[in-house]
Amino acid sequence: MRSPHLSPACWIFFVGLHKMADSLPLAYLLMFLHCVIGLVAAQVAQRKGYDLGLWMVWGMVGGTVALVDALRRPQHSLPQ
Repeated sequence: MRSPHLSPACWIFFVGLHKMADSLPLAYLLMFLHCVIGLVAAQVAQRKGYDLGLWMVWGMVGGTVALVDALRRPQHSLPQ
């Protein structure tokens, strides 16, 4: 039931916050999976000879995109 002293914009805002709170555990799960995929990307890149620290950052930011990037990259040869 709408409160008479709230404007329609405020009412919509508070209803939106309520709905967001209901789906917050789902958001945490998706963020967790995003980070796990990023860590897998970092591990794949490290096994191919790339810098693990750089790829951990890229994996946490990029998630699935970083995994696809790591899988498509060739084996990195170290300069002699």
